[in-house]
Amino acid sequence: MAKSLLILGAAGLIGTEIRRAAAAEYELLCVDLVATPASAGLTGVTSVVGEERYEVDLGSPAEIDSFWTDAQLEAREIAAVIHLAAYYDFRNRPDPRYGRVVQGLAHLLKRIGDSLSPNTPFLFASSMAAMAPTDPGHKQVADSPRAGAWEYPRHKREAEATLEAAAIPQPRIELVLAAVYSKWCELVPLYQHIEQVARRSPLGWFYPGSAERGLTYVHVGSVADAFLRAIGAFRGKGGVHRLLIGEDRPVTYLQIHRAARR
Repeated sequence: MAKSLLILGAAGLIGTEIRRAAAAEYELLCVDLVATPASAGLTGVTSVVGEERYEVDLGSPAEIDSFWTDAQLEAREIAAVIHLAAYYDFRNRPDPRYGRVVQGLAHLLKRIGDSLSPNTPFLFASSMAAMAPTDPGHKQVADSPRAGAWEYPRHKREAEATLEAAAIPQPRIELVLAAVYSKWCELVPLYQHIEQVARRSPLGWFYPGSAERGLTYVHVGSVADAFLRAIGAFRGKGGVHRLLIGEDRPVTYLQIHRAARR
């Protein structure tokens, strides 16, 4: 029997790509608030043969417990748990859904610690948005300072602290992701920047800082590959392991501006 891969937040951009990449090797247990991937129209993936889907509010301990029973997780051989579930809001306002995600994460970790094999890796998707900016010429590394300058990275820092404090024997891997894009872009700030410049909008000429600064990006296919590689690399290796996932050089706002004007 194939091992099962439990994907929490399976209907999003990254979850959809992981499902595509993992289908040949694992039985997929896909959990999300909705059954149909939000990105299905762009990625072309609505379902994978043989996958099981569950609609679960991962911010609700009661719904997590019901799912745990319905899916009979304690009787399955779970190769890994991938946690992608998150709340993101470009309005940058406090929202109780941020807290619910962290509450659900804490409950999930307890259920995993109590019932799954101690060798089963738990992989958590964090974000480089929760890291403090560096000075030009200095690269981010796994133990670089963290920051919660606005609501989303503040929530990610709380989730990281919850993960790192969990008293469970399973390996915990934080994959700290750069800005994730696809061939369709699907990264709102990058898309807006390109469109403003390409359409000759006056806003395309304004940036509140040095145009020589920028972000590190990573293609969603590389993200899926990183998650699947980490399963084998950290199986049975307890403790917390923190990895930065992204290109080794940032792309500056000036580079994007010049490319979009061509």
